[in-house]
Amino acid sequence: MSYTLRQVKPLLTQPELELFQASRAGAVKELTARQLASKITRARALRDKFRDTYRRQTVATRTGPAKARQQMGGENNRTEIKADILGEVLQRFEAQHDKLQARLAKSSSPRGARPHQAPGTPAVRTNPKAAQRSRRSS
Repeated sequence: MSYTLRQVKPLLTQPELELFQASRAGAVKELTARQLASKITRARALRDKFRDTYRRQTVATRTGPAKARQQMGGENNRTEIKADILGEVLQRFEAQHDKLQARLAKSSSPRGARPHQAPGTPAVRTNPKAAQRSRRSS
């Protein structure tokens, strides 16, 4: 589920909210690779923190003997939602990071580049139809 700003504002602290804002569509496209890497690290740490806290709270809220043990009401619902939100933020950052890496890899390896040949050596044609055309014209 995708969360809106209105849904997350009462749940997140100011630094967490800034991280959420940076992961939104317009803002995430303006980040550099280095900025994305730092935001990914921060989002992953926060997601793990809230996920682990949720697990600990779930165990702590169980009551009664082992056979009848159940989780009580929604005591840790807020923590679960925060873990989901930050997991979503992390996915957005990682997706943008992958796009950026693909774009950088594409721009660093030119498609039409040919290996350097010594001066005076004839060019080797790799397209067979072009070779046929050149034989017909001469």
